[in-house]
Amino acid sequence: MGSGKYSVEGVKVNRPLLGIGFNVAAMLLFPFLDAVAKYLGETSLPVFEIVWARLTLGALLTAPLLMRNEGLKSLIPVENKLNFWRALFIFLSTLCFFGAMRFQGIAETLAIYFVQPLLITLLAPYFLNETVGLKRWAAVIVGFIGVLIIIRPGFQSLNPGVFLSLGAGLFSAISLLLTRRIAGRGSALANTFYSSVYGALFATICVVFVWQMPTPHQMMMCVLLATIGTIGNYLTLKRSPMPRHHCLRRLVIQR
Repeated sequence: MGSGKYSVEGVKVNRPLLGIGFNVAAMLLFPFLDAVAKYLGETSLPVFEIVWARLTLGALLTAPLLMRNEGLKSLIPVENKLNFWRALFIFLSTLCFFGAMRFQGIAETLAIYFVQPLLITLLAPYFLNETVGLKRWAAVIVGFIGVLIIIRPGFQSLNPGVFLSLGAGLFSAISLLLTRRIAGRGSALANTFYSSVYGALFATICVVFVWQMPTPHQMMMCVLLATIGTIGNYLTLKRSPMPRHHCLRRLVIQR
């Protein structure tokens, strides 16, 4: 990988550190996404409609920027198959995560969702041909235990939210592995747009059965939700071309 550095406006930047920086920025955004999604659910807006708003409005927000930066032809997806599957798993992960918050709090949902790094480590040899050593397994397991200690989720009884959180973690892990494979085959902005478009198509198929007209306030919150989610997704893609992805993915949340 050479020196592991490249130039940004004449300043050499360490690639792994820059990738970690993008991840940290995304992680700082996603708690706000969770809070807005939780709030919208409490206003009785259907989960499918919240997911639809997140993805559809995200595509609409991204399209003008993509056309300005890369031209009209950039709206035509490249790497169709990978973007299609990545969008499907993002849609499923988002649906499960938002659905889980209907049955339990954000802390409980996140604690279970953090099986994601374990699943990424388990699946990495199959998706990325990466060898996973004992030290990495130990680091991920210790990190997961630390999350449980900090958040202290209450697992008094099983509820649908537990299984939805596990599903969100699994689907998110797969989508992140696909993100790594897509990286470098198009700009982060373009791949953010393609994922939102495909995801919006999946959500539209489902939302027609539960649609209810949102109030003006709910519309404003949906725009906020899409803005936060789209920026976070962009930052996740932005960091993916960086080397040594095995150390970066421990830090990733994606919705």
